[in-house]
Amino acid sequence: MSGPGSDPASSPSARLVARMLDGDRLAGADCVVIATDHRCVDYKRVVELAPLVVDTRNATRGVAPRRNTVVKL
Repeated sequence: MSGPGSDPASSPSARLVARMLDGDRLAGADCVVIATDHRCVDYKRVVELAPLVVDTRNATRGVAPRRNTVVKL
């Protein structure tokens, strides 16, 4: 199984662990970074709940940004 909430991923410099995107986690984050896009993620919900979203994959296309809280790179 792959995608959000699946097995931990690792990199040469750090051990990364996937976490579920529940409402409390999204709302409590300082910033949510979309580094890869997954079809199973509700990006509208992410934009609605997160105070700031940095979208490096244009995953939020078609989702109306809330008060300029989406930064697209």
